[in-house]
Amino acid sequence: MKKTIEYLKGENKLCVCFPFTEIHLRTLVIIFANEGAVDFENRHDTLCEDLDGNEISWKYCDELVEMGLLSEDEESQFVSFDITKYGELLIKNMK
Repeated sequence: MKKTIEYLKGENKLCVCFPFTEIHLRTLVIIFANEGAVDFENRHDTLCEDLDGNEISWKYCDELVEMGLLSEDEESQFVSFDITKYGELLIKNMK
């Protein structure tokens, strides 16, 4: 995932920018509606839906983890993601 990092010296701010597409938003909304969690059987490239049958990709979930909007449950038997407080805030602010 391509991200840009910029330090705004006059404002003393560090800005990290990620491309955020409609697919990212759709994935985040589906996870939010699914009680804030999603599980995948594995990380195979042909896998195109989660265990609940939602047509979302684990690849976009990985990108949302990098953005800080999801977290990965390392102890889960499956590939499992949970929405973070920042992901919830983003969804609530977009309503």
